[in-house]
Order: sequence, then C-alpha cells, then structure tokens
Amino acid sequence: MIELRNAGYRVGSRTIVDTTDLEIEPGSFTAILGPSGSGKSTLLDLIAGRLAPTSGLVWIDGAAPGSTSARVAPYTLLDEPEAQLEIARQYEVFATFARLASVGAGIVATLRSVDLAALFADRVLLMNGGQIVADGIPSVVLQPRFLQSVFAPPCTRGRFVRAN
Repeated sequence: MIELRNAGYRVGSRTIVDTTDLEIEPGSFTAILGPSGSGKSTLLDLIAGRLAPTSGLVWIDGAAPGSTSARVAPYTLLDEPEAQLEIARQYEVFATFARLASVGAGIVATLRSVDLAALFADRVLLMNGGQIVADGIPSVVLQPRFLQSVFAPPCTRGRFVRAN
C-alpha cells in the first residue's frame, strides 16, 4: 500500500503540496486531476520518491520510496500518460491500465482528461492549490460543483464597453 502521512512539499515559503494523508491500495486505478499548478505532478513525485517530503512521511509497503526495501513491482506511476496520444490510442492504453488494476496492479496517474478518469479510474483525487479537495469514486468526485470549483475561472459581472 502507498501511504502518505501529513506529507507535504514546500519550496521556500511556497506550498506546492499541502499536508496530505492518503492511502492507495494495489488493485486500483487512481486518477489525480486538477488544473496546471495544482500539485498533481509534485504529489506523484513524492509517491515515486523523486522528491523527499518537506513534512510528513511517504511509504510504499512500509518502506520509503526509492529505498532498496520498497516494492515498486505492484505500482505503476504515470504523469499525464494521455498527452501526445491520439484519442483512439488513449482509450486502448487506459483500458490496459484498468485491466492491470483489475488483476492487482496499483495504477496512479495524473490526468488532464476528466472523461478518461470517468471511464477508467476506480478513484479520483481532485487537486487545487496543492490540496486534495475531493477524493472518491468518479461518479461522486466528477460532479459539476467540484469541477467548477477547481477548473472554472473566477468570473465577475461586468459591462462590455464597445470601443469607437
């Protein structure tokens, strides 16, 4: 199991990933969604051991990521694997990920595509501002109220003035 306990990552005074508690079991496909700069890739880097948390702990099957005792064979970590793939190939690749999860692999992927997460993931983490703002099954997390709060730009009422 992948475990994060109060894990966070800061650069100077800037928080990239806020303190996070998270458990990811093998045999599931977890999609991490959020806008650019939300902390998705940094969270994945913490799990992979490419970054050391500046607070808290990260374990894979009870060992620190990257240590010789950490078992990474049952987990596949992917950063935006749909990028640069044609739509038909995206579906083929993600169907393969879902099959791997169904036979015991733990798949964790950052995604830009809400529809791929909805179709193939067992669990969705929705991130914004370095925090996980929603976590659960796709039918719950991928609701308009959550998606709009993360992806919709702030709007103000204004008046359009036509230049002469």
